[in-house]
Amino acid sequence: MGTLKKIKRLLANRGGFGASLSRAETIERLNPLVRRHMEVNYTHDAAIERRAIGQSGEDEVTNEMHRHQKTARADVGKLRETILSMGGVADNGVDLEPNDFDTDDADAILSDLRERERDLLDAVEAELSMDLPEHQWRTIAILENVRDHTKERLNFLKEHSPSSRRSTPPSKQQRPASSGDDAEKPPKEHQAEESISDSAGETGEAQSESHKLGRGMDTETPQAEADADPKTASGAERAGDDDT
Repeated sequence: MGTLKKIKRLLANRGGFGASLSRAETIERLNPLVRRHMEVNYTHDAAIERRAIGQSGEDEVTNEMHRHQKTARADVGKLRETILSMGGVADNGVDLEPNDFDTDDADAILSDLRERERDLLDAVEAELSMDLPEHQWRTIAILENVRDHTKERLNFLKEHSPSSRRSTPPSKQQRPASSGDDAEKPPKEHQAEESISDSAGETGEAQSESHKLGRGMDTETPQAEADADPKTASGAERAGDDDT
């Protein structure tokens, strides 16, 4: 509340009259808020029933929803008590049916709940921003609590809505596949395996070639030794003469 408005209120309240709404005016202005708040509560019940907020098994989120709903019901009770204290008849929502707020669609229920919460917040803030005459101080304190609790619920809905859960920070998103030569490069493990395989193949080829060369040398050695030894050659010639 602004400082100027507080000063106006203190000046107008000197003598204890003239600054506040009459009882009839208070009843007339609070009953629509009671109605709006009860509609919010029924929609909140439907959201809990349909698991519109949080995933199945998220007990922490569900418990938080129940806590907000308990506070919301208490706020409705305080508004109705204020109306009764003014001698009025508070709206009891007897004509409201819980099934009217359950559309069997979790996303639709959640969207409806957010819209109803925003409408309630706008209506409460309009009551708090009234110029003189205004609500009595006790009523203003109740309205401020209703406003603060409505903001808390809206923040909760924003934090735990499905769209918020689906959005992933860029740092956690998967790195896109590289294009060009980088995309064709195999992992390091595969490169190591290919290197080992290539080395093994080269070693095998070298051994095979060496084996072939060895066999060739073994075949040519007896004849080469015979040609190189003069004694062996002369012996062979004498054997030929004797035969003749």
